[in-house]
Amino acid sequence: MSMDTLENKTPAENEVTELRDQVESLRHLVGSMLILLVVVSGTFNIYLLRQWKTSKTDLAVFKPQAANLIASYQKNEQPAVENFIKKMVEYGQTHPEDNNERQAIHEHVSVALAPAPQKKTPSPKVAAKTAQHDSVKPGGGK
Repeated sequence: MSMDTLENKTPAENEVTELRDQVESLRHLVGSMLILLVVVSGTFNIYLLRQWKTSKTDLAVFKPQAANLIASYQKNEQPAVENFIKKMVEYGQTHPEDNNERQAIHEHVSVALAPAPQKKTPSPKVAAKTAQHDSVKPGGGK
């Protein structure tokens, strides 16, 4: 009897059955992808949680050392750095000719360069010898 039902289906019914199968296959695929997405995102969240815990313990270990380093900087080096910056600001205010970072490049005063010394032109015999030496390659070949 099943052979008779297969032969009696019209082409439209075959297409409808095929489309239903494709839709069902797509539903399974989407469901599988959603489950996979939940698993991957959960795994990534667990990884981030472990990294956060590890970083938190590392920070607790280094915090006293960093506090000592910061206190030492504030006590010893910071006054010298602030004094240097203060002197640089004072210099910039008293020497405006050196404070040209606001000027365009073409407006900067530049030093004229001395002309390049001219080379003497070699005699024809020296030029021929130089050309012969230039054509010789290392290793003895030409």
